[in-house]
Amino acid sequence: MSPTTPRFLMGMRAWQELCGELDRVAPDEGLAVPLMSIELRRGLAHPVQTMYLDQIKHVIIPRLFLLPGHLQDNSWARVQALAGSDEALQTRIDRCLDIYPRLRPAGFIHSHPFAKARTWPSSGPRGDIEGHLKPLMQRNGQSGLATGFSLIACRNRSGRGWKLQAFALDRQAQVADCGMVQPAPEGHPALRRALRGHAMQQQAGRKIILPWLQHMKSSGLQVQTQSLFDGWLRCDLLLNEERRISVLLPADFPRHSPRVYLRKRNRWETGRSRLPEAQFIKEVA
Repeated sequence: MSPTTPRFLMGMRAWQELCGELDRVAPDEGLAVPLMSIELRRGLAHPVQTMYLDQIKHVIIPRLFLLPGHLQDNSWARVQALAGSDEALQTRIDRCLDIYPRLRPAGFIHSHPFAKARTWPSSGPRGDIEGHLKPLMQRNGQSGLATGFSLIACRNRSGRGWKLQAFALDRQAQVADCGMVQPAPEGHPALRRALRGHAMQQQAGRKIILPWLQHMKSSGLQVQTQSLFDGWLRCDLLLNEERRISVLLPADFPRHSPRVYLRKRNRWETGRSRLPEAQFIKEVA
């Protein structure tokens, strides 16, 4: 494990659910879909920042989803989800993400019950690297995350319990061993942060943001909002085809100030660290 790779934590509830599922299908391979929260070493620095593995400090997994047994094809050296599995999971995942906007399905979990203490992703067209990690990196890149995560369970040295080893792709799309996922009590501060809402879901932030958004809309502006990694909320004010104002709101707004950026002529410029007012918008439009 490199000093530049993130530390992985999993809530005890999710850990127990995972171990129960892996025991159920053993000695065949099992699978699960983890919902992850990502904490950066230095926080977001730009509205369209690309996040790389070496910039991530923590990957926190407070929740995961299991596929029904009839939607899995399990064998001792391979597991795959069957047709209909996406539909079975997506509604449940979407509902969870509405409640916990910091979470993302940014990786997969499967098991190597034949391995003890440590393991490694398989390669080849149907293997872990080409079959899971690299497609995940492409998909996550659409949301600004330039990596993919594969968590692989293996037996502990006694052969009875489980260990969960984390792997990810670095900037060169090479596999990085991120070490073992550590189970943590539900009250762990990182797990509590992962389950917090964004600024609009906090009473103090909502009391300020909602009237401001309504004022922007009543001024004739088109407004778009998007939940980002690390608990940030992005609000875009579309001025015209070439110009927009992007406001990045931290999860603990208004205790911490927003970051405001103006995009014009395909360049981003830093604005004031407060919610834009109508006069400022007129000046830059």
